[in-house]
Amino acid sequence: MMLDISCKVQFPAGFGRQPWLIKIEEKKQTWTFINAINGTVEERTIPEMQGKKCFGCFGEWVILVDELTRECFFLSLISSSRVHLPPFQSFLQMQALEECTGKFSLTSSPTSPDCITTFVPYAKDFVLLSRRHDKEWTKMAITDCISKVVCPISENTIYKGRLFILSISEEALVFDVAALVDGHIMETFSEHPYHLYHGNTPTRDKYFVESCNGLYLVRVHLFHEAQHVTHIEVYQLHEPSEEEDLNQDIITWDYVSSIGDRAFFLSRMHGVSLCAKEFGVEPNCIYLVRPCSDGERLYKYSLDDKTFSFNVILPDDKLNFEGNLFWTTIPASGMQAVELGTAPPHVVELNKDIAISDVKPESNQITRPWADLPIELVESLFQRLSLVDCVRVSTVCKTWSLTSQFIPEENAWPWLMHSPNIDDGLCKFFDPISGAEHTREIEALSATEQLVFHASRDGWVIISEGNYIFILNPLTEDVIDVPPLLVWEYNCISFTGMPNTPDCGVFAFYFRPDDEEVNIWSWHPGQETWTETVPHIDTPFSGTMNNPVLFDGEFYCLDRRGQLGVFNPDNMKWRVLSQPEPIYKGEVPHHTHACCALLEVDGDLVAVISTDDTDPNQVFRLDRSKMAWSKVENLGDFILFVGLRNSLAVRSPLKSCKNRIYLPKFDDRNHMNGVFYSMDDHRYHPRFYRVEEPTTYVWFQPNITKDYSD
Repeated sequence: MMLDISCKVQFPAGFGRQPWLIKIEEKKQTWTFINAINGTVEERTIPEMQGKKCFGCFGEWVILVDELTRECFFLSLISSSRVHLPPFQSFLQMQALEECTGKFSLTSSPTSPDCITTFVPYAKDFVLLSRRHDKEWTKMAITDCISKVVCPISENTIYKGRLFILSISEEALVFDVAALVDGHIMETFSEHPYHLYHGNTPTRDKYFVESCNGLYLVRVHLFHEAQHVTHIEVYQLHEPSEEEDLNQDIITWDYVSSIGDRAFFLSRMHGVSLCAKEFGVEPNCIYLVRPCSDGERLYKYSLDDKTFSFNVILPDDKLNFEGNLFWTTIPASGMQAVELGTAPPHVVELNKDIAISDVKPESNQITRPWADLPIELVESLFQRLSLVDCVRVSTVCKTWSLTSQFIPEENAWPWLMHSPNIDDGLCKFFDPISGAEHTREIEALSATEQLVFHASRDGWVIISEGNYIFILNPLTEDVIDVPPLLVWEYNCISFTGMPNTPDCGVFAFYFRPDDEEVNIWSWHPGQETWTETVPHIDTPFSGTMNNPVLFDGEFYCLDRRGQLGVFNPDNMKWRVLSQPEPIYKGEVPHHTHACCALLEVDGDLVAVISTDDTDPNQVFRLDRSKMAWSKVENLGDFILFVGLRNSLAVRSPLKSCKNRIYLPKFDDRNHMNGVFYSMDDHRYHPRFYRVEEPTTYVWFQPNITKDYSD
């Protein structure tokens, strides 16, 4: 490596005070600076960028390669000085530089005398390495190691002198970098598929992030291929102490629920960790930029309450996966970081044993048991409350818990049920109509692995924790255990009958991405294991994650084309209906539909399809007399509650709420309003962007009669 100086880059005003994104346009010779906090975008012309490709950003340094000469160097964003690397020769045997895909990693700063730079190309069987002042790259073949990995490389990084290489199948190879650069493969590498949470999303991105002397792995779950984020998990590399007698050939990762006062910033398979206070952002959050069908999205995921929100920062970058977009981590000298603080919420706990008059502590208190309140007043109270408040009030005392007959049935609209943390058993119920939120501690939700809420029926919710599956009544806290389902993933899961009766049956469906295979697993009370059924497929079926609807004794599934598949749980037969014809003809890319929901509405099957998140929701009703889909322009007195996995429909409890489609989103941090799409004016209310959505949720409608009167 050699160092030289050139003219400085002209930064936008305020650069360095907050996190910034840089989009590098090689052909246009420009850099686009995006302020991640206020969304401002400024473009700068950089003549030195002509004919060069950017491969990454490391603090103040970007690494560039010339398309013609293959000159390779680091460029400082602060001083515009260069640190030269050996030129890229014909190692990759590529006709054009844009065909080169891979990632650079560093052992230290480019100006450090002992810095070693590595380049790991994707889908290749070698690694390139360079030390300071090397004139050529060292090409180290790792064929024997890569042959043991069943899928191509998806991510790599250097941590404490070791090169970590991750495959798509999440097997890890670890090499000693110093040994590699000397031409030796040290037998310190290991390969092992670590047992992380397997959600039923077929696509995941992985990012390595070094933070506070630890290595973290962030897994981002996506809805189908190239679509929006549905869930994020964080794992930390387990580094055994000297006292631990562990097999050094096995590396393990520990799930973590918090990253403390840090914030992770991820883009294009790159991740950095910053002090949240120094950069004026919210701590314990992950900020992620990712292209979607409506442009380049900036996601913010809160590890505190497991919710995420997003906004579009580059609307023209629709599904632009090749663009160079990097986070810069340069705190400007002498600048004070903006400190964004929020006061902790005040928690007021209701005394569940006695009612206390509102008097000063030094005065005499007059107490009376809640149960002494006349039952007529209790009845009147329940008639004026939403169901969320009815449940809250019913927990005040034992007498009031038996007052189910006072709860108006029309108030039993669905709640958004979600669980922020896996270790405390707290579950939140959000009423999207009134904006009220109720929190309960449910012992069954205290878990060691991430919970996934799949479906709900008759006041019960089916939940998975890894391979463990159980059915929960959130109000009575009754639990029905189901044998583990030992499969890697499944699209959707539902059940028939009441879970606490012999008629119950649980069914899981897996629709293979190539649309050519359907796997169905079934379980009934008394069985020790699941039964697998692999039906013969005559018609391709592009299934989604939305759970099937039990309709006329059969499961109806809606695919992304808008055609119906039917499974009979009695004879275990699967068929795809020739009528109705699919709503969409021809091939449908995996990322096309952000929502494909099937519901039963007043005795009819109704499909809700959105071609992407921002497009108006299109609603279709199945006309069974003609076996054809017909467009629905008005829902009448009904409200639809639509989600990624399950959807419900009810008659509107209020005239002002009818003809709406509610989404699993909150208006703001205070969760004052639910987000809905109005079929009257064809708009989202209050808005679509900059709202929060929990990652683990289900629409849950209590069965008042069974939940409260038993």
